[in-house]
Amino acid sequence: MNNPIPKTVIAMCLSVAAVLASPVSASAGSSAPPTITVNSMIQPAFSASFTDYAVKCPEGTITVNAQSPSRTSVSIDGSPRRSGTVSQAVQVSPGQEFTWTVYRIGWHAATYHARCIPESMILPTTTRTGTVQSEFYFASPQALSFASVPTGYDSILLDRNGAPVWWYNTAAPSFFPQLASPTTFRYFRGTEPPLAVGSGRGVWETRTLSGNLVSTLAPTDGTADFHELASTKAGTYYTAGYTPRSQVDMSPWGGPSDSSVVDSIIREIRADGSTAWSWRSQDHIPLADMGRWGSAQVTVSLSGVCTTSPM
Repeated sequence: MNNPIPKTVIAMCLSVAAVLASPVSASAGSSAPPTITVNSMIQPAFSASFTDYAVKCPEGTITVNAQSPSRTSVSIDGSPRRSGTVSQAVQVSPGQEFTWTVYRIGWHAATYHARCIPESMILPTTTRTGTVQSEFYFASPQALSFASVPTGYDSILLDRNGAPVWWYNTAAPSFFPQLASPTTFRYFRGTEPPLAVGSGRGVWETRTLSGNLVSTLAPTDGTADFHELASTKAGTYYTAGYTPRSQVDMSPWGGPSDSSVVDSIIREIRADGSTAWSWRSQDHIPLADMGRWGSAQVTVSLSGVCTTSPM
């Protein structure tokens, strides 16, 4: 677990020489804008208007290079201001940040932040295709697998420029992080093998941004699925899930006469997991209504349960 939101956290495996100009408008008669190049893995790519970045630092040291024109100086990682060509090694470990500040006569000083992320972290690639609609975005870039992996599973918060500004790692499979409040977040944690392809069985955990567990939510009469969790003003939660049903005749659709199927269930549950309301597909949608979806079947064996799911 790492620090909450205040500063930037992460970087992508992208080794480029990035060019950065100070983002403050020049006054009349000031010198030409400064430029800085940083040769490292960085996310996002440098932009004049971005102040937060992240890097990977597998050796614990990265090199920051600066080329300052006249009347411009740069301080890297708290070092004295210097002009001209500057190259400085910065020692930094995962979770730590460093800064550099550009000073220019006629401009305000501009400070930039970069933080080192764990080498094992998988980062999403971001592309801006239009107007950004939110200040932050959650991502869980791991493949949808419920197997344990040595590096664990990351929930990552990206800012509007694609810079990871916070992360949380769990040993157990976890997916679909979302902000629960200004000071808490929640995610789905898998606890059992899924019943069918594209489903999950587990619980929703809510934690503070510093990692302390606030609550664990799951139906008392079953497990939750990652499709999905929505809170209500009444303090309840809507969640979807799946439940197996055996001794079902699937022969009209080319299946066995004694089959197991997986039904959908939507629940409104209270904070203690008890059910306030539920809707089950088997009570409303007969198998005959599968229509064309019944023509393509895939049989999956998970934990000894044979399930037939439409493709």
